[in-house]
Parts: sequence; C-alpha cells; structure tokens
Amino acid sequence: MTKPSIRVQSSVRLNDNSVPQPDVALLTFRSDFYDSGKPTAGDVLLLVEVADTTLAFDRDAKGPLYARSSIAQYWIVDLAGNQVLRYTDPVEGAYRSSSVARPGDVLVPRLIPSVSVPVSEVLGVD
Repeated sequence: MTKPSIRVQSSVRLNDNSVPQPDVALLTFRSDFYDSGKPTAGDVLLLVEVADTTLAFDRDAKGPLYARSSIAQYWIVDLAGNQVLRYTDPVEGAYRSSSVARPGDVLVPRLIPSVSVPVSEVLGVD
C-alpha cells in the first residue's frame, strides 16, 4: 500500500453542507497532495480529533457526522481521560463498534495496518 497523506487541521468535504477541519486526517495518497481539490469522505482512512475541553462535542456531534459520512474509523484523543476512544463500523449515522486504548496499548489504524503508534506517545506520557 502507498503511504497515506497526512493533513493537520485541514478541511475535509463530507457533503455540500459540511466541511469540518479534523485535527488529523490520514488520507489515501494523491500525487497532487489534494492541490486540485479538498479531500472527500471517500479519501479518508482515519480522522482524529484531540479533545481537551471538547470531548462531548467531538463524541456527540462530530462522531455522528463522521459516521453518517461513512468515515470507517474515527479516533478521539481524550487528553483529560488519558485515553484514545476508537470508533469503527459506521452504520446509519452511528458507529457500531467502539473501544478505549490506554497507555501501554498500541494503536493500529484499521485501513493502514502497517502503521502502529503507542498510545503513550500519542498522549505524551511515559
């Protein structure tokens, strides 16, 4: 698999009315690096939001929006909770599967299994 493109705080067009700016987006590689147009939901391999004070909004507003757009995997880095919330399997505007990763665990994006990141590195803890 070609390495994904990584965009930080850059918009993703989910539909005509929704162009959120996730904190991190891992996208399918495009040789023009999306200069010819914003990435769309179909380009997304993983979206990540970092929540310090925005956990409820990221979970309860952005999560359903991403699920309705069939984003296969969505993570919330919950800084206050010292954990990463993982959501997968979007169906009818909701994620069917969720799990929690804590320091000591390793994150592996479902659509990019060659990538692995220790949760402690994501959270910046020892």
